[in-house]
Amino acid sequence: MTNLELTQEIFVRFGNHDVDGIMELLAENAIIDFYGPSTIPYAGHYDGKGECRSFFETVLSSVDIHVFEADDFVCQDNKVVVFGHLRLTAKSTGREIVSDFVHF
Repeated sequence: MTNLELTQEIFVRFGNHDVDGIMELLAENAIIDFYGPSTIPYAGHYDGKGECRSFFETVLSSVDIHVFEADDFVCQDNKVVVFGHLRLTAKSTGREIVSDFVHF
């Protein structure tokens, strides 16, 4: 599976709330950095497959996702950048968030 195909499949599994399925695809040394204020419960650095599982579980337990669509996947060498948009509700505040996103 190419990095592009892998990234696309992770997005599909995330959209299906399939954390176990995502974990099947991640390398043991996977790293996630999610930048944002401390009020976002899943903002931070996650190092290794176990911590990455915690990231996905925290995201899915913290927000109700209404829209999470990847519009474009751009691949160069072994890097993949994903452009899309989302609409979600923060469970802690009930606040709706509508935003474009870039993941890489």
